[in-house]
Parts: sequence; C-alpha cells; structure tokens
Amino acid sequence: PIDPLLQIDTLEYLFNQPRPKGFYFPGESHDFWEFIYVEEGNHTVVVGGKQYDLKAKQLLFYPPNYYHKCTSQGVYLCIASFSCHSEILYELCGRPITLSDKQQVFLDTLISEGAKLFNCLDEVRNEFVPCVNTSDFDLQILKNRLEIFLLDLYKSHYPIKDENNPEKDKNNVPLPNLIHILKSNITQKMSITDLSQISGVSVSIIKKLFHETYGCGPMHFFLDMKIEEAKKLLTVSNYNVTQTSEQLGFSSVHYFSRIFKEKTGVSPKKYMQDVCEVNLSDRDSYSKSK
Repeated sequence: PIDPLLQIDTLEYLFNQPRPKGFYFPGESHDFWEFIYVEEGNHTVVVGGKQYDLKAKQLLFYPPNYYHKCTSQGVYLCIASFSCHSEILYELCGRPITLSDKQQVFLDTLISEGAKLFNCLDEVRNEFVPCVNTSDFDLQILKNRLEIFLLDLYKSHYPIKDENNPEKDKNNVPLPNLIHILKSNITQKMSITDLSQISGVSVSIIKKLFHETYGCGPMHFFLDMKIEEAKKLLTVSNYNVTQTSEQLGFSSVHYFSRIFKEKTGVSPKKYMQDVCEVNLSDRDSYSKSK
C-alpha cells in the first residue's frame, strides 16, 4: 500500500491578481495553508513577525493560523490556498523558494487553469470562488496537479541523506517529525530536553532548526500551538476556560489566561464572547439575505 506523503483535502482558491503600487494588506490568519508566488515585481510579506522580501519567480508558504500581512510597489501575484494535514510542507516554510524553470512552467499552467475555474468573486468574503458550472472533475484535476507541484517542490528542497556517512546524517531529522512529536503531546507538559530524548536529535540541532525556520525556539513554537488549539476548544467544544487550560497541560488557569492574552491581545473569556458575537452577526446577515 502507498502511504501518501501529501494529500490536499480542500482547495480553497487558486488565482492570480495584480497589486498596484503602494498596495497594503493589513493582515489575516486562517486555518488552511496558503502560498503566494511573485510572477513579476517585488513583494514584502510579514509572517509570524518575520519579514520576507520576495522577488520575481519566488514563492512563500503561510502555515495554518499564522498571521501575515504584505505591501508591494506594483506586483503580479499568484495566490493558492488549500487544506492539507500533511506535515512535510512545514519543511518548505520560513524561506522564499526560487522555482526552477520546470517548476515555473508547471505553476504557470496551474495558474492558468485556476484562473478559469476560480473566476467568480464572492463579494461577502472578497475572494474568488469556483463558478457554479465548474465540474468536480475539473476541480479534482486541479487538486491533483497542485499536489504534484507541491511534492516536486518538497523533493527538490528536501535534504539528501548521506548513505556513506550515517553519523553525519543522524541529526538530519526532518522538521515535520519534530512538529509531529509536539502535536502528539499538545495536551502534555514538554521541555526541549523531552523533545530531544523522544526524537533522538540534539538540543542544539533542534534549536537551530526552529530558529532558522520560524525565528523562535521550539518551546515558543509549542506554546503557540497550544494557544491555537485553545482557540478551537474555546469555540467549537463545550470546554470552558478552566477545562481548556487543564486539557492543554497548563500549570494553572491564571498562567493560561496570561499567556493567551499575551498571544492574542484578549483574554480567553473575551475571545469566546467575540467569536460568539461574530457568529450571531453572520447568522443574522445570512437570514436577512434569505
């Protein structure tokens, strides 16, 4: 049997658009993957507090739930968003990727196909969505080709193991493996020493991997993961603030509330209230439109 390394669950959108000189996008975060590809011009993006200056023919990934904003001085962009639970994509994050000539041609074809399918503007979400007459067959083909493109990117940037020198490669563990360990222990307390012992990777290598990719330490990253999980528990489950704190292994509800406010700008209770108000507002708007 084939164990798929990468599988897209939902294709949110794929289209290209010009951005005028002086364009500024104040930012957003969402629970799906996204990448931008600069076809022409220069584009500045801030992801998770780290700035990237992209040039023509460069691509950058946004992981789920990472806040990002951008500015440009006249640029032509391709934007692709999709839901995917494969962790190998994390290996491609944290740096601009310059595409090969072959990858550029493949992506140009994808962009052309995506532009034909995602050419209806949803004025409520201000996003392009598939037209009503778009067939599932066409969307399936586009999804599969995007998967091929992502796998090719991963293959071309994945570190090659040195079969003749296993000692040299023993610390060359993919970052997704470390992230998988953190995700699997998100309800537990964990130190960098614990992560090192479970993964078999030295503390210094772990620190280097996370700082080079995300600009922060592994425990800072782990705390961010816990807060993102807390947002889900507070809004889609019946957990209250205390139960959420306990579920995610925080030492006390007071510590959890303090960290949550530091990361999000509001207390857990206020966050629950705000989300509830937004949901009610959306429901009212939908009812009126009916």
